[in-house]
Amino acid sequence: MADRDDVIPGAPGVKQRWVDLGAGIYVPGVAVLASPPDTLVSDATADDSDKTFTVPASTIWEPLFVVVTLVTTATVGNRKMRMEIGDGAALWWFKEWTPTQAASLTRNYFAALGLPDDAAFDANGRARMLLEPKFPLPAAWTVRLFDVNAIAAAADDMTVKVLGDSRSG
Repeated sequence: MADRDDVIPGAPGVKQRWVDLGAGIYVPGVAVLASPPDTLVSDATADDSDKTFTVPASTIWEPLFVVVTLVTTATVGNRKMRMEIGDGAALWWFKEWTPTQAASLTRNYFAALGLPDDAAFDANGRARMLLEPKFPLPAAWTVRLFDVNAIAAAADDMTVKVLGDSRSG
């Protein structure tokens, strides 16, 4: 036999998919949807280009998508964005977006699993980076996003959002 769509009793016109398990046995076909990611952190505080976020006590974070918007001042110099993951004492992983950002510009940086490492900004001022490795961050671990060159660290405006899974115990 094959899977089939049958009308649900008591609900005229509403069909449900039934999956054939063989030997005349059918079960309702249900797709379990993953829960949407949580906003782990969001910070739009002005006048900085260096933000560190710490995983709260009794919590585990698994970052899945990072968005950084950097608005640079007229201070001359190339900004170089970097992401670091550490355990609160030691650096465990870091990676930099390839393109650099000059003065008086707004650029958007994205990091996620499966994204390519862009060599340059696209026509809309966006750069992507592969977020790796994928592993849960326990309490007290940190995620830091910053301009490595610290050209105008107290004047540039950086907005950060980190989406992912969060579990508390």
